[in-house]
Amino acid sequence: MIYSLIQYKQKLYLINVRNLSEALFYQRVLFNFTNHVEIKFKKPLELNKLLTIAYKMAYPDKAASSSTTNNSSLIDDDINNDQNKENQSPHSTSAASSSSSSSSSSSIPDLSSFVSNGIEFLTSRASMLREYFGIVIESDSSSFSSSSSATLVALPLLLAGYQPALAHLPAFLYHLILCCDWKNEKLCLNQIAKCLSKLYQLTDEKYY
Repeated sequence: MIYSLIQYKQKLYLINVRNLSEALFYQRVLFNFTNHVEIKFKKPLELNKLLTIAYKMAYPDKAASSSTTNNSSLIDDDINNDQNKENQSPHSTSAASSSSSSSSSSSIPDLSSFVSNGIEFLTSRASMLREYFGIVIESDSSSFSSSSSATLVALPLLLAGYQPALAHLPAFLYHLILCCDWKNEKLCLNQIAKCLSKLYQLTDEKYY
């Protein structure tokens, strides 16, 4: 946790920076809704690599049996350097507290299905994500395999001069896909805003 002291008149207040920054960025997402300035990456980030990392973080036992690929070969150095600091699962608290039977291997998708379905899910909603939130996902429709060419191109600029920790991107995409109620428009938009606020929050800990 990160804390700061703020003085007001003759009193000092201990502030939880993580919670405060999350609330700030949530309000910034709502304030700039449908009008976000975009932060473009110098090199687009491949969704198949980000989702592969997300899968390995969420299902380490399952991933170990299906692949031995090291995370360091999957993404740019700038993400990988931050990723080495992350050792926690991207599951939310509620998911982590569920019984072990609900996360049995029989209910866990295999790596290739998780990645391909995740990419298809995100690219099919790319227009909405960009229009409302400044999350830019592009795919080469002329490519034989659209899943291998789909990339994350940009994120919204929520605060001038500030960029979120790239190490949290796999967990962000995981929650964007699986933890938002996409059948309820109003609820879904609110949940996406919360996912973004958690991605941007100031913290040296895990995404959730």
